[in-house]
Amino acid sequence: MQLWLFLIGSLLVVLWLWLKSNKQSSDSLITANKNVPWYLAGSSMSATTLSSDTPIIVAGLVYSFGISGNWIWWVGILSLLSTAFFFSKYWYRSGIKTEVELYELRYGDSSHTRFLRKVKAIFEGGILNAIVLASLTYAFSIILSEVLSKHPILHFTELQIQLCIFVVFLIVVIYTALSGLKGVIITDIFQLFFAVGISWVALYFILESQSLASIIAEVPDVKKNLFLDNNTSKNESIYFWIFLVIAWIYKAPGSGPLIQRVISCKSESDAKNAILMHCVIHFFIRSIPWVLIGVVAITLTNTSLSADQVYAHVIMKVLPPELINLFIFCLIAAYISTVDSHLNWGASLITNDFYIKEKPKISKKSVYFLSVLSLSIFSYLIYLLGFIDSLLFIYQLHIVIFAGLAPFAIGRWFWWKVTLNAEILGYLSSITLGIIYFVISPKEAIYWFSMPMLLNLSSSLIILFLLKSKAQLPDKTHFDFYNKIGLPLHKNHNHLFSINKKDIISAAKDWIIAVILFSTLMIGVTIVFIS
Repeated sequence: MQLWLFLIGSLLVVLWLWLKSNKQSSDSLITANKNVPWYLAGSSMSATTLSSDTPIIVAGLVYSFGISGNWIWWVGILSLLSTAFFFSKYWYRSGIKTEVELYELRYGDSSHTRFLRKVKAIFEGGILNAIVLASLTYAFSIILSEVLSKHPILHFTELQIQLCIFVVFLIVVIYTALSGLKGVIITDIFQLFFAVGISWVALYFILESQSLASIIAEVPDVKKNLFLDNNTSKNESIYFWIFLVIAWIYKAPGSGPLIQRVISCKSESDAKNAILMHCVIHFFIRSIPWVLIGVVAITLTNTSLSADQVYAHVIMKVLPPELINLFIFCLIAAYISTVDSHLNWGASLITNDFYIKEKPKISKKSVYFLSVLSLSIFSYLIYLLGFIDSLLFIYQLHIVIFAGLAPFAIGRWFWWKVTLNAEILGYLSSITLGIIYFVISPKEAIYWFSMPMLLNLSSSLIILFLLKSKAQLPDKTHFDFYNKIGLPLHKNHNHLFSINKKDIISAAKDWIIAVILFSTLMIGVTIVFIS
């Protein structure tokens, strides 16, 4: 009964948002009028990247590979801090509505620019985003099935569980279509509080029945290692270090819902502070319980668990019956907080970039509504047809494909010789070669996917440097772009064009200090827990 009351309450919120939606402009649905303060943007970033699959993956990695398995996501501290110190100000100064719109600002308006914008809008905002949404729903179904199958009262059948998932998904679709980014950000704050809070509550009950020291004492030494064990194969060790060196580079400029929030901030400093706040929440406040839940799962005897079952199994084992319904609400909150953001982001790209210059007869606001609806149907069909059966597999494929985009994503900001043709060829090759490398690579090691990442990155670097000779001398478009983002383009003493490097050097110093600080705290906290 409580669960259905929660869903009815959510529908009432949808009705309220619908009554307010008529007052919003189409740009407000996409950028929230570019008036979002840092604390709302930062909280929303953390809520967006926290879904049902996030604790499942983290706890599952620790359970399967020990503490060293965390490097798959720990390495993200380098990319997030890069976005904060190097790129957030440039994204904000650009004045664009979506990240894909940057191509027109950087390369000028042309048929080739519009082609790239449309391809990225459909492939990233549509196809890949739909796969991500389907994987989020798949993760939600796994954890909800695990919880409801062991619920002391409800005992939902599989059909009832699927009906519950559909109702929650439908609610998210409706309020995302009606409220736009502002409504998504506001609801994210509450969803983040509930989703993170339940993990800390579970950790409290774990430590109430058994001390942390006694739990750690039961963990095999091989799973306490901060890095891969010395007994691992030579190939595995090589894969691991390749991963640490290159895995963060492709995300350094930022992308997706995170950049959408950067663009929507009310000031340049808000944009940077929002990402720093997200770093604190992401790497400390919300993740510590997940890691320790994975550690607890290692100590369970006579239990055969898959990595995807670990989080829900431990939670259900330690929570008292009266808190299980609260756990279900928190699961729903975590799921909603990510799905709404991905729906809004994907619909924003399709609305602002796929329909550009097409002048459809229907309004831009109507296009946004239809985009949310189409993306929702497509993603739910992928889930229903059972195409998603591994969360880690989707993550690995994603980073292999996007590893090839890193040279262009970074180079376009700092090197005027990066051309539009290089971007187009690099984008298409990164997708094609990334999938080929991913499929043909041997998969016998934990970090096997670092090799196709390296191959894809190398292929893109070759394309970038082969095509740099085709770059024309800078024109008004180049000068306008670099002046707008605050990196003026000028001739140096050798009469070669270059940008002002003082801003970059200053940002690099701040980045190094922040990396050292965050890494020391992150590794230090982990060592304290496992020692």
